[in-house]
Amino acid sequence: MFYAASRQNSLLDQLFLTFVEDGLTREELEKNIRRRPHLWRRWENWLDKLPSNRRKL
Repeated sequence: MFYAASRQNSLLDQLFLTFVEDGLTREELEKNIRRRPHLWRRWENWLDKLPSNRRKL
């Protein structure tokens, strides 16, 4: 069970990095965390690393 859970976590992390490579924004991650915190909260430390889709004035 430990190794199956470890593989599942690795797959989730790889999928998240694919989203980052495809242009995931800070706002999209915030929305996902609000919608499904039990899944997405593990990556909330990426919020300050992701680009924002908001324009700076």
